[in-house]
Amino acid sequence: MTGIVNVTGARSGVIGTITGEVVSGSSTPTFMAYDTGAFGLAASTYVLLKPGTVVFDTNSTYTTGTGKFVPGVAGKYVLFGQWAHNANPANQAKCVFYKDGAVYPVADIGSNMGTHIDAHGYNTTSTTCIVESSTSSEFQIYGWQDRGAEACTRLFFMGWKLLD
Repeated sequence: MTGIVNVTGARSGVIGTITGEVVSGSSTPTFMAYDTGAFGLAASTYVLLKPGTVVFDTNSTYTTGTGKFVPGVAGKYVLFGQWAHNANPANQAKCVFYKDGAVYPVADIGSNMGTHIDAHGYNTTSTTCIVESSTSSEFQIYGWQDRGAEACTRLFFMGWKLLD
């Protein structure tokens, strides 16, 4: 690139030309909840996971008692869920989302236990997806594993609205 740098606004240290429009919109509602306590996870069945500590919840859309995220605003949302376990790497585990009481198909993905070891030695299973929500859609996080009764911990569930 040669010539004079064409930059508008209060930017410094930029090389090149900045063009485009200002992004506007709202990324709320947004929430994050977690739990570090131990919980049991039965084998070969989807088990509802309900993080009980809310880090933030901009529009009071997450309920700890039911583990439900009900956005109240139609649009596309990013959901993230994760739980940790101490299991044999030969087994399978899933972290999935339910939408309105049923497994959300694109989020029903399993992983080998033992492939994602965190700093504390736990295996982690997680999933992320973009979902379409109406004003009354309900989202929850579920865990599944096939080893037998499993002790689990370090549960996270969060979601945020994509800009319109």
